[in-house]
Amino acid sequence: MSKRSNMIDNPSGKLLERARRLVSSHIHKPSCQCFLLNRRNGNSLNLCAINQILNPSVEETKEVKLQDHTTKEQEHELAKSSTLDEVSKKLENLAKDLAKAECDLFNAQKCLKEMEKSREEAQKLKKQAENCLVNLSTSLDLACRDYDVASPLVQHTTAEVERIRQEILKCQQKYDKLSELEAYEESKTKDNKSSEMAQRRSKSPKDEDENNNVVIEHLKAENKRLKAENKRLKAENKLLKAENERLKAVIKELGRELAKIKARFMKLELEKSEEDGRELQKVFAKSKSP
Repeated sequence: MSKRSNMIDNPSGKLLERARRLVSSHIHKPSCQCFLLNRRNGNSLNLCAINQILNPSVEETKEVKLQDHTTKEQEHELAKSSTLDEVSKKLENLAKDLAKAECDLFNAQKCLKEMEKSREEAQKLKKQAENCLVNLSTSLDLACRDYDVASPLVQHTTAEVERIRQEILKCQQKYDKLSELEAYEESKTKDNKSSEMAQRRSKSPKDEDENNNVVIEHLKAENKRLKAENKRLKAENKLLKAENERLKAVIKELGRELAKIKARFMKLELEKSEEDGRELQKVFAKSKSP
């Protein structure tokens, strides 16, 4: 490659090289020697030129060697420049790759920080959920204890209410019997009055007056007794009504307390079921995550 570039850059060197090849290939032929010896004019080569070609002087040799050395340096410079261009391109590509890698590293560090933050938040939420679960368990235990305490009280109150209802029914039956007795006494009194009136008509006025006095005294005593009985029954009825109202109020209060306990118990059960559902969802999500 150095000889070719030397011939291209130096036309004299090209001719010289061509002459050397021709002489080297044809100088030993007899026809060529005769031709070279006989031809002395024109463009033919003489022996001096041939000797100069075959045996170049030291100066020409140095010149050729210097030209070859210069050509090699130029080729080396060209190769070096092309290599530098390639290296610069590779460095540019490496710089781009390095910038991209730094960007990816920054994004990865950012994602890692976000994951750490999410992990801390998840740990906090887990602790809060555990505390809520403990509180719910405690509240549920308290509610069950309250329910266990209130259940016998409710049963006792229900039995007491039933007993009072039976007492009220008995009093009502007594009151009905007394009403029947009063009606019977009134009818008996009417019958006695009618019989007394008939007797008075049949008796003398004196006997009638005596009988009337006796009947009046009897009626007064009976009326007094009936008034006292009526008063006693009214007082007893009033007491029974007051007791009935008190028991109704107690029943209402117990009903409200029982409703509160049931609502609290249902609320705790609902919260516990929701918490269990959330825990199951978290476990399911963790099991699905890689």
